[in-house]
Amino acid sequence: VRERTAELEAELIRRARVEAELVLREERIRLLLESTAEGIYGIDTAGTCTFCNPSGRRMLGYGKEEDLTGRNMHALIHHRRPDGSPYREQDCRIYSAFRENRGSHEDSEVFWRADGTSFPVEYWSYPIESMGAVSGAVVTFIDITDRQKLEAQLLQSQKMEAIGTLAGGVAHDFNNILTAIIGYGSIMQRRMSDADPLKPSVLNIIESANRAARLTRNLLTFGRKQ
Repeated sequence: VRERTAELEAELIRRARVEAELVLREERIRLLLESTAEGIYGIDTAGTCTFCNPSGRRMLGYGKEEDLTGRNMHALIHHRRPDGSPYREQDCRIYSAFRENRGSHEDSEVFWRADGTSFPVEYWSYPIESMGAVSGAVVTFIDITDRQKLEAQLLQSQKMEAIGTLAGGVAHDFNNILTAIIGYGSIMQRRMSDADPLKPSVLNIIESANRAARLTRNLLTFGRKQ
């Protein structure tokens, strides 16, 4: 009896240790999910939400986890494409995680908030396996609005740089032509008498060429700044 009692006590101690380790592991996972800046949610093989972390709820515009759990996530947040056209559930790349047992990554789609507005996302979807079978998927996503704004600013900057280079090149060549016009015009002006009826026209040519030269100098300055 004493031996059996000792065995039971040892088994109880072992089970208590295992349970404590499981509780500690679950607490670590919970803290990780609640502390990360990325949105993370899980779905079963029917596409139903099983959990969603605080960052995900914040980006999607939902206050409590109960607002999402039990609901079809594709119909709720992924039902339309960026242009507003319908996104069929059978075409959803997220579902390939449990339908084909492979991960997927997208950076050109949108998720839809609770208020009906959308935001661009980059997401990763990976299968969840339990007891050797795929039981769903876990999806990690980030809001890439700021990234797209920076990319647009960079593209605009590159365009302006190209325009500046072009403007500088054109202005440089045009300035050479104007220098010749002003030079020849000045020579003609010096050789003409004050009574020459064409002298006012030559003066107008020189004045116009000088105005154009000032414009080319502005273009050259613009090109250098760009």
